[in-house]
Amino acid sequence: MKIVSRLINNLKLLGVECITRSDSPEMWVKVFSELHYQPNEYSAEMINYQHAYSQSAGYNITDCSLILLSGGKPFGLWVLTVGRLEGEYFLTSCGCPIHSPIFLKTAQRKLIKRTCTSLMQLLSILSSIGIKTEIIIQQNSGPEVAQLGCSDWYLQALANGAVPTVKHDLFVNLTPSLKDIQSSFRKSYKPLINKGIEEWSSLILTSDNIKPSIWLEYKRLHKEAAGRITRNTETWDMLYKMILSGHAFLVSLRNKEEDRLVGGGFFQMTRDEGIYGVGAYNRTLFAKPLGHVVQQLAIEHMKSCGLTWYRVGERVYSQNRPTPTKKEIDV
Repeated sequence: MKIVSRLINNLKLLGVECITRSDSPEMWVKVFSELHYQPNEYSAEMINYQHAYSQSAGYNITDCSLILLSGGKPFGLWVLTVGRLEGEYFLTSCGCPIHSPIFLKTAQRKLIKRTCTSLMQLLSILSSIGIKTEIIIQQNSGPEVAQLGCSDWYLQALANGAVPTVKHDLFVNLTPSLKDIQSSFRKSYKPLINKGIEEWSSLILTSDNIKPSIWLEYKRLHKEAAGRITRNTETWDMLYKMILSGHAFLVSLRNKEEDRLVGGGFFQMTRDEGIYGVGAYNRTLFAKPLGHVVQQLAIEHMKSCGLTWYRVGERVYSQNRPTPTKKEIDV
């Protein structure tokens, strides 16, 4: 199946002007730089990493992400992935439910509405020509959409028979002072953070001070904590390059006496938003304050970088469907 050409041809029939990200990666980066708010899941580095990670897991991945055009000028981005496993095709956004397209602030409302209608029609067409029939889409959460109500993407999904399921993401507003941010922490966490800061030697590793030897040490700790290798060398290298490019950082905690790495957290970031990526902690020290200290130091660093929001991750509830595991709820 020549999925990319088929996708583009169908979009032309639907009146959508576009170019694929793979055909113009520079344009994708430029449009992303002009967004009013930059979510991590639309960044080129995140898309490349997620595709490489899926491929390492055995999936055949085709990047069909689109730069949406009007009169030859870009006005939006859409992350779209076609995957294949055991002969079955399926549509996602880097393995997640299909993200809503994101638009420049200057894009006209009529253009956005018309585009969302056409893209929803495209999904229906693709599902009828060999793509996995169950298509799951999502309206991305985030402060950039929280006050806008139901988007055109969301409304078009409902009009096409989508059954909504609500999930919740946790965000930390980084605009208040550190004192005000810390005042919102649970009382039981504050003494743990203070104790950990005194007990461990901490360091924020960025493009200015990261070294291959430190990264190798972190990889070893992650393997020990997970009990196995969860990422191949290529994807680990991609994470390291994110730090070198200034789009990620590593918080490290070390035993003061032995100068041994005991915990760390890898965080990715755009101009506006940080996210928690990969954590690794010495399993024999779970009774010690490790994770809370890493989160505190990460928040301080994100704020110093001028970020406005920290996306911690999904807040899972026991009544979610499908039913989450106890570990997911506890986290």
